[in-house]
Amino acid sequence: DYAAELSLNLEQPENPLPFEQLLVDFHQILSGAAALEEKGLVQTDPKLENLLVKKDKNDGTRLVQIADFG
Repeated sequence: DYAAELSLNLEQPENPLPFEQLLVDFHQILSGAAALEEKGLVQTDPKLENLLVKKDKNDGTRLVQIADFG
């Protein structure tokens, strides 16, 4: 899947996310990691650059995706 936005590492430090959005992002990351584990997959290089942010094409909500399984 293509994430046209940014990695979490490139977020603007001068414009921090609201705490509520951080909780939503964290929940998405944990849910994604759990789904990967259920399929027997592991992201062996967890870092901010491997967490990609995009907008849902249906409703525009922010989505965080786990990337780089190479």
